[in-house]
Amino acid sequence: MDSVVLFVFLLCISVCVCVCVCLSADSESMRTLKHVAVKSGESVTIPCFYNKSYKLNKKYWCHGYSWSSCTIVSYANTYGSTSVIDHPTHNMFTVELNRLNTDHSGWYWCAAEIGDQSVLDDKDYLYLTVSAAPAVSVLGSRVSGEEGSSVSVQCLYSAAYQNKQKQWCRSTDWSCYKVGRTYTSQNSVVWIREWIGSFTVEMTGLKKNDAGWYWCSVGDVQVPVHLTVTDPSPKDPSPPAVSVLGSRVSGEEGSSVSVQCLYSAAYQNKQKQWCRSTDWSCYIVGRTYTSQNSAVWIREGIRSFNVVMTGLKKSDAGWYWCSVGDVQVPVHLTVTNALTVTPSENLINKITSIRKMMTQTTPGTISIIEL
Repeated sequence: MDSVVLFVFLLCISVCVCVCVCLSADSESMRTLKHVAVKSGESVTIPCFYNKSYKLNKKYWCHGYSWSSCTIVSYANTYGSTSVIDHPTHNMFTVELNRLNTDHSGWYWCAAEIGDQSVLDDKDYLYLTVSAAPAVSVLGSRVSGEEGSSVSVQCLYSAAYQNKQKQWCRSTDWSCYKVGRTYTSQNSVVWIREWIGSFTVEMTGLKKNDAGWYWCSVGDVQVPVHLTVTDPSPKDPSPPAVSVLGSRVSGEEGSSVSVQCLYSAAYQNKQKQWCRSTDWSCYIVGRTYTSQNSAVWIREGIRSFNVVMTGLKKSDAGWYWCSVGDVQVPVHLTVTNALTVTPSENLINKITSIRKMMTQTTPGTISIIEL
């Protein structure tokens, strides 16, 4: 008799252990948020996470207080007022609820079909509250930032939740961050700053593996937020240390030319020079006469200096360079023949000027023109 009692006792323990393990496995294999708040007339997307062994199983969204009597609202990959989309590569599916009103408040279930009559479908439940003034809300349920940059999310809460714990949680490891500064495992930084009726979450130094689902959590209420991390935009190449406006200049013999040399802030205190290749001589700020009696002026401005060569000679033609510190930029100078004006052309020009002045002269005035 004692052996029978012992057998029954051990059998009961085995069954209890099996049931507890199975229930524990079920609760971990399908997970979602527990209490989601949303404003009337708006939409919300709820993430449901499942074990990777369910990639090929059919998923669905069910409505009802009791699992045994809940009504299937929509299966995965169907669209409408309730859209359920499976994302097997991420081991999750999303439920998008549109145009919500207070009648939509209630108990819901994320579920996956097991396909066996003897085994219940795997599931997890949540409560949805739809109201005109939700206890918790968020400004922007979808945010995006470039890799290496930052994003900011503002979570709002009602006065009744002022003293509740505020957290920012992520789905990858179901960890939560509280007010203060916390470093994530990916070396990006999470800041949570609390204000009156809200707290702001700032994530800096974004990494690609930061992408995914998060939620603002205040007390027992959550609001889901999706973060997308994009590739960084191509950056404009940094400006060169030294550059020139016009690498080829030209002037008539006897006239002048001007060249503007630009440099970066890092070269502000470096020596600035204008050099020529004929004798590898360089001219610094001030006035210097060349051996051909043409003059070189160098005037320094803000992050630039201007070179003016006057009284050009044919022998001034050739290669020069702007030099700032140890950096040079070549410039080529061409000196062309000076235009000559014949006497007849000179007379024609004067007559043209006289006619122009006569048409501009006010009646009653006398203009004296020298020919």
